Amino acid sequence: MIKNVNKFRENSITTQINLHCDFEIAISNAARKIIPNLNIKYCVWHYKKSLEKQKNKLCFNEVDNNNDLYVYYKAISNLPFINPEYIFDIYFKIKSACKKNNYSNFLEFLEYFKNNYLHKYNTNNWNYYMNIEHITNNASESFNNYLNNLFPKKPSFFKLIYILKKEESLSYNNYERRINGIWRKKQKIIRKTDEIKNIIENYKYMEKDYIYNGYDRKDIVELWYNCLIDLNTNFFIIN
Repeated sequence: MIKNVNKFRENSITTQINLHCDFEIAISNAARKIIPNLNIKYCVWHYKKSLEKQKNKLCFNEVDNNNDLYVYYKAISNLPFINPEYIFDIYFKIKSACKKNNYSNFLEFLEYFKNNYLHKYNTNNWNYYMNIEHITNNASESFNNYLNNLFPKKPSFFKLIYILKKEESLSYNNYERRINGIWRKKQKIIRKTDEIKNIIENYKYMEKDYIYNGYDRKDIVELWYNCLIDLNTNFFIIN
């Protein structure tokens, strides 16, 4: 395995590799030590589930009974799709409105979001503005479950090696099929990502128009905030 890792490192010096994973800093730090030019991309599904869990814990009733707070919550949950340059601006815009209206429980939720996703993690690692293609690590988790089901409860060493070698050959064949266009994503997933991409591309164009016509930063922040609202109202984003 060490030999294969070293070979991989030699062949990937100039190629950026994407690693899709949960929000586990230990995993991403360990991977960076092994693979050069590694681009960590954290899973949007786990991001949204984490926010939902904290919302239910800290401010469920407040959000459930207040449409403005529901809109703010959905805006925060859709931040992985917009221009990351304006994420902090939108966070402070929402926080300011919540302070003005004394939404104390939701302010606790915003504090959680700030401490975890703005300070603990680099926003570029959970933002997909430039590449809305693979926004979850569901495929890798699915494969992990698949492998677990292949092995008996306590396989012998030789049984383990045999099964892994067999899977390696099957994986290579599947890879060849996929790069030749034989394998396709599920149409439902394609439609969702295409819808997200279309909305984001539209707002990218509008941002360029704003900049060309001399609009200030506040106007552009408002533009991307409206994009977050559109993402939520036009269709149901990955839950």
